[in-house]
Amino acid sequence: MIYNLSCYNDMGHLMLSPYNIPSEISKFIYSKFNLYLNYATDNSNLGCRFYILKPGLSKKWTYYYGPHTINLTYDLDTFNPNKMKMLVNNIG
Repeated sequence: MIYNLSCYNDMGHLMLSPYNIPSEISKFIYSKFNLYLNYATDNSNLGCRFYILKPGLSKKWTYYYGPHTINLTYDLDTFNPNKMKMLVNNIG
């Protein structure tokens, strides 16, 4: 089966769309996030969280999980040092 998914930030939560995917596919994708994502907060200390794709990485990836093909697009914020500060180098 082919899955076309999007990863995005919604009010500080990392989300996948569409939502009605099998749990093993969701777990597989979430296991990849530490490899590809950083997170930041706002400079004004309001507590905002932004998930950021690590520098130099493509926004579109294709994964193969058993007989499945997963096309994932990372629709995430771009790091802006004027408005954000990096918290850690990875999310794990």
